Formats: sequence, C-alpha cells, structure tokens
Amino acid sequence: MTDSPDRGRALTLYGVQLLFNFCWSILFFNARLFGFALLWLIALWVLILLMILASACVLYKILSEYVEDKKLRYNACLMFAACSSVIVPSMVACQYDIFSIFFILLGIYYYIKKDHRKSFIFFVVAIPFKSFAFFIFLPLLLLREKNILNIAWKTVLVFSLQILSSLPFYGEPYYDICLKSQNGDAMELLYSRVAMPPVFRTAAGGAERFELS
Repeated sequence: MTDSPDRGRALTLYGVQLLFNFCWSILFFNARLFGFALLWLIALWVLILLMILASACVLYKILSEYVEDKKLRYNACLMFAACSSVIVPSMVACQYDIFSIFFILLGIYYYIKKDHRKSFIFFVVAIPFKSFAFFIFLPLLLLREKNILNIAWKTVLVFSLQILSSLPFYGEPYYDICLKSQNGDAMELLYSRVAMPPVFRTAAGGAERFELS
C-alpha cells in the first residue's frame, strides 16, 4: 500500500464503512426499519471483510521489505486474514478493531519507508479506535527519536485525535460508565495475568484461578 491509487482506494473504503456504520444506527434505532437495517448490516459486514483484505495487503507490503519468499509472504497474509483473533473482533464483537489494525499497519509501513510524518498521522488515527496502538507507536518513536523534548511532545500529540473525539461526550454519565467499565475489566485482567503470582486460566464459567503445585 504505497502512495499509488491502492492507498487511496483503501482509505476510501474506510470512509464508506464509517458512513455505513453511522447510517445503520439511524435505520435501526430511529427509523426502526428492521428489515432494511438487516440488509444494511450485511453490506457492512462485506465492507468489514474488505477492510480485513486491505489490511492484509498492507501487511504484504511490510513483509516485502524483509521476506524474499513471495509464497511465504502470501501465506502469512492468508493466515492473518483467516485468524479468529482478527475475524471475531472485526465481524462479531466490536467491529472497529480492524480500523485500528489497518492504521497501525500503515503507520508501521511508513515508518519502515522512513516517511515519519505519515507514520505519525496514521498512529494518531489508530489510537482512538484502540489505545494499544500507542504501545506500538512508543517503541518505534524511541528507536528513532533521541531528543527528550521531541519524545515528550509527540507522545502527547499522538493522543490529540482521541481527546478531540471524546470532547462531545464530556460529562455524559453513560459514556463515563462505559469507559470506566472497559478500563476496569482490562486492568483486572492485566493484574490477574501479570501482577499477581497465581496462575489464571479462563473456564466456561469465567476466570478460574488455580495454584501450581
């Protein structure tokens, strides 16, 4: 995915999918056109699938910089596109994870091509969808940037779009509840896996702790 029309088509696809996402809520909740909303949702799933394929194309470009075997690059992209960790969050659970993946991959690609301005912009866009994009951006920034002041202001600036997108919801109780619930669940999982010595495993009924003998 370079500065050729391929990148433009992928970004256009992203814009169309955003529009479909926005219109579906209106059709389902406001207009209550349930049958038409179902057809709209099917079209949205098709667009999500195309976004997964677009992300696989970006991944192929990244691999082309390091892997000479064309068949190996193709197989790696095929495994990415068919991976349940990609399909389930993108098609079922959240449906916007693929946006973050797509822009993270573009950020990594332009970082490799030493176009750091575009790389930075794509990470700025990726972070509002999933904050874990920051933990990919930061090591890349530290590898390239040695000036502490530049590291500091770029670390703050990379959250600019996330802050701006949150402003319309500032003070909304339901937004705060959802955000705190999501962050609380994530931190609880993190502490159970990393900070606490006992081993945890996930069972059908929830998280089940057991001690190693």
